[in-house]
Amino acid sequence: FLKIVLVVFLFFASFEAASASFISITTDIKGVDLDAGHGTSNLRVVNRGDEAAFDTSVSFYLPEGFTAEEVFIGRLNPNQPFESEISVEAPAEALPGVYPAAASVNYRDANSYPFSAVTPFYITVGRQSTTAVFAVLDEATVSEGRGAKLRLTVKNPDSTGRNAFVTLYLPRELEAEEYSKELFLPARGNVERDFEVSSFSALPGSSYAVFAGISFEENNIMHSTFARGTIRVVEEQPIVSNNMIKAVLAVLVLLFLALQLRRKG
Repeated sequence: FLKIVLVVFLFFASFEAASASFISITTDIKGVDLDAGHGTSNLRVVNRGDEAAFDTSVSFYLPEGFTAEEVFIGRLNPNQPFESEISVEAPAEALPGVYPAAASVNYRDANSYPFSAVTPFYITVGRQSTTAVFAVLDEATVSEGRGAKLRLTVKNPDSTGRNAFVTLYLPRELEAEEYSKELFLPARGNVERDFEVSSFSALPGSSYAVFAGISFEENNIMHSTFARGTIRVVEEQPIVSNNMIKAVLAVLVLLFLALQLRRKG
């Protein structure tokens, strides 16, 4: 009987020993310092996986009125860094100070499936600025058929309240009902805001880094900070899981074999 139980157990156990190829993109972009409305910075993109990325390009999420040209890379082989210079232009009416921005590396795998990865950076116009304001993005979990609330908490330790503007930076595989919000930060207070996020083409089992840029103007100078969060994508759970079905089948087989043994005995 123990041999039969062992055979049934092995029959229903699954083993995965295959090693899959992968693409892992790392982006390094320095802050851009603008003088007279123009500035440049260095961009470095590395594929640290073991599979080439195809149709690779870098696009930019910039403050209103700012411009930068998209960078086309093409095929990005593993461990062969791509380096380039980017150029950013600011509108004439831009206030001095620090602005939030982000670079999105967009690519396809060997099956032509699209992916992207977002990296934040700062744009400085004329002069640096600092802020004690900081923010936290909670982790969120979405599935193909179910979205989630991505909660942002902004903390203002200063003794002065201020109006702020929030911009959400997501990879293309995810989407949000709103990508920007205005809020008031009370003196020495906290503010929470929820973003409704969902999967557009994200793969179950993946985790995506997402960012929120918080900016505000004070005394005609712009101040900015970032919050980093993670959105996990899971498979939509059926009412009856595969593991439950396997367990029921295993029990039925065991009962059947036990009855057969009793009849023979």
